[in-house]
Amino acid sequence: MLSPFLICLALITFAPNNQSTVVVTGRVVYEDTGQPATRHRVQLIASEALLNARSGLRIPTVVTNERGEFSLQRVTTGEYYVLAEPIDQRGNKSQLNLILRRSGDDAADAAKLEQFKKKNVSITVDGQRDVEVNVRVPNPQFGTISGVVFDAMRQPAARA
Repeated sequence: MLSPFLICLALITFAPNNQSTVVVTGRVVYEDTGQPATRHRVQLIASEALLNARSGLRIPTVVTNERGEFSLQRVTTGEYYVLAEPIDQRGNKSQLNLILRRSGDDAADAAKLEQFKKKNVSITVDGQRDVEVNVRVPNPQFGTISGVVFDAMRQPAARA
């Protein structure tokens, strides 16, 4: 006859894992050129973490390679926002710090959260299939110049 201890041990050992994990892979490219965004920190921000920020939050993070590719292993089921930023962008410039830091103004925080959600790709990890995602980020090397060109008479120059 089996002891109750051995039966419990067998049930615990062979119990199905409720937190299935998958691999999230992808590529980060610059939105203007389509070139690989190398040395970008890619983070998966759980949806519920955006509403309930707390210290000790586990955020899967990896850095893109020379082809802009990344792979995050053992990602648990849930809904995530994919955040990709240059690895040297930290502190007050990081989107993650901006979104997790509460200002005390509920309306401003809600607007900031909605902007974050619009700007970043959302994925769902179901625990059954690996996920592939492509992310486009602004290119910090290029910008836009706008204005008016004037001629010698201080009139707007045609087709300048």
